[in-house]
Amino acid sequence: MKPENKLPVLDLISAEMKTVVNTLQPDLPSWPATGTIAEQRQYYTLERRFWNAGAPEMATRAYMVPTKYGQVETRLFCPQPDSPATLFYLHGGGFIEGT
Repeated sequence: MKPENKLPVLDLISAEMKTVVNTLQPDLPSWPATGTIAEQRQYYTLERRFWNAGAPEMATRAYMVPTKYGQVETRLFCPQPDSPATLFYLHGGGFIEGT
C-alpha cells in the first residue's frame, strides 16, 4: 500500500474512543496490536469479549454458498427464530481478523 493512500486511523478516532480502545481490558496489549496475523486474531477475539458481553443467545447455522468463484462461507444468526425480520449484511472485503 502506498503511504499516501493510508489513512491515519488512530489520528481520526475521537479521544473518547481512544480511551475505550486502550482501557477496556487491562490484560490486553496496547492497541493497535502488532505481531503475526494469528496473534492479532487472538487479540481481536479477546478484545471483543467486552463488546459481545451480554449479547443475546441465538441459534447460528453455517452454510456454504456456491458461486462462480468458489464456495462462500455464510452464517445465519437467529436471535428470534419466529420473527420475519431480516438483516442482510455483506462484508465489504479486507477481512483478515475476527470470526
